Amino acid sequence: MPATAPVYKPWNLQQINASGGLTVGPAAAANPFASIFDAQQHIAYRDPKGMIFDSWLDGATGKWNLQHINAGGVTNGPVAAGGPFIWVVSQKQQHFTYRDIAGTIWDSWYDGHWNLQQINRVGGVTSAPAAAGDPAASIFGSQQHIGYRDAEGKIWDSWYDGHWSLQQINGVGGTGVTKGPAASGGPFIWTVGSQQHFTYRDEKETIWDSWYDGHWNLQQINGAGGLTVGPPAKGDPFAAAFGSQQHVFYRDAAGTIWDSWYDGHGWSLQHLNTPSGVTPQAPPAAGDPFASIYSRQMHVAYRDALGAIWDSWYDFSLSRWNIQRINASGLTAGPAAAGGPFVWTVGTEQQHFTYRDQKGTIWDSWYVAPTQSVTFVETGIGLYIESVNFTGPSGNPIPDAIAGQPFKMGANIVNGGAVKAAASTLTVVITASDNSSPQVLSAAVPLLPPRGGATAWVSVPALPAGLGYDFNFYDPGSTGIGHLFYQF
Repeated sequence: MPATAPVYKPWNLQQINASGGLTVGPAAAANPFASIFDAQQHIAYRDPKGMIFDSWLDGATGKWNLQHINAGGVTNGPVAAGGPFIWVVSQKQQHFTYRDIAGTIWDSWYDGHWNLQQINRVGGVTSAPAAAGDPAASIFGSQQHIGYRDAEGKIWDSWYDGHWSLQQINGVGGTGVTKGPAASGGPFIWTVGSQQHFTYRDEKETIWDSWYDGHWNLQQINGAGGLTVGPPAKGDPFAAAFGSQQHVFYRDAAGTIWDSWYDGHGWSLQHLNTPSGVTPQAPPAAGDPFASIYSRQMHVAYRDALGAIWDSWYDFSLSRWNIQRINASGLTAGPAAAGGPFVWTVGTEQQHFTYRDQKGTIWDSWYVAPTQSVTFVETGIGLYIESVNFTGPSGNPIPDAIAGQPFKMGANIVNGGAVKAAASTLTVVITASDNSSPQVLSAAVPLLPPRGGATAWVSVPALPAGLGYDFNFYDPGSTGIGHLFYQF
C-alpha cells in the first residue's frame, strides 16, 4: 500500500474570532497583540465595549480556547480604553497591560493563578500621572519596565526589580534622566545587549532615543542635527536589533518607510518602499511599520491604503532585499486589513502576520517552513555532502525546494580524505513516499584536493505536492555520502 503524507502548504490562513473563527470572541475594535507563553500561542485584542479577549492555542492539545481578561473576566480590572500590551517574564508570568479611560494603567497577570495590579496614579504601585498613550513593556536584565506618555509629553517608566520605582525619561520640566523634548508619540521600548532604549517622536516629527548602558544618553535619529538626514516622521517609530545592527524604522508623510540603522561603527539611512527604495515594487504605507526577525531574515511589514499587507525582508544568507504581499490576492486570500499587522514567530518554523479587517475580524496569515531532516556522513574515499542550496527555474536563489516547480539543487561536496579525489560523478536517487519508481539523477564532480570542495548542480523535475521525498547522494563507489528528506 502506498505511503501517505500530508500536503505541505507553506502559506496558510486562519480566522481567529467571530462567526466561523477558531474562537467565538467578539469583533475587535483595536489591533491584535500576539505572545508566546510556554507552549501556548496567544492573540489578544480589545472589543468595542473595552473588554480584552484572548484567543489562545494550547500546543499540547492543539485546541483553541477563549478567555476574557478584564471587567468580570479572569480579573476585575476596569474596561480598557487602549491596549493591551502582552508580555512574558521568564515564561513564568504572562501580563496583559492596558490603559483605562481615566489614564490608569492596569496589569492583569498570570503566574499559575490570575492577579491584578494598578501601575500608576493614586493607589498604584507608583505615583506616576495619568497616561495619554498606551503602555509599552520591556524586560531589561532582571527588571520589569512599563512605560507610557502623559498629556504633557513626559515619558514615565514604572519599573520593578523586587520593589517598584519610578523615573521620568525625557526632559520636560527639567526633571528627566535625559534632556529629550516632549513626546507626541511612542514610546517604543527595546533592549540591545546591555542597553535599554526608549524611542519616541516629538511634535516636530523628530525621532529621539533616550538610552541607558550604565548611564543615560540621548540621541536624535532623523532630521537636521540627527544621526541621519531622514525626513520628518509621520508615524511612531519601531525598532529592532538584527545581529550587530540596530534599526529604527518609521513612516513619513508620503508613506515611505525609512530605516536609520547602526552597524557598530556608524549610522546609515535607507528607505524600503516606493520606486527608489530597496524594494521598489512596494507601494506607499498607510500604517506604521512592524519589524520582526525570522531565522536569518529581517522583515519589515506594513499596510497600504487598499488594506494590502506588504513585507520588505532582508535575507542575510543571500545579502539581498525581497518583497512579498501577504493578503488580498497575495500569498494568502485574507481580506483587506483595516489595522496592523502584528508580526511574530513561533519557534524557528512559523512566521505569522496577524491583523484586523473592517468588520473587526482577526485574521492570521502564517508561513511554516518545510519539514526536513539532513544527514551528512564522511565515508568511502572521503567525499561527503556538506550542504545543499536551490535555485528556481529562472536561476534565482530560493530558500527551499518548491512542490510543483522544477528547480536546481546545488550539492556542496567536500573531500574529507587525506588524498585527492579524481573527477567523478555524483548520483542522486529521489524516492517518493507513494512507492513509485525512484528518479536517478547525476552531476559531474571535478577533481578535489584534500579538504577541497565544489558544487555539483542537479536539475530536478517538478515534484508533486502531498508526498515525502528522500534524496540519497552516492559517490562513484555507490557509497551513501548524504541524505536529505523533504515533506511537500
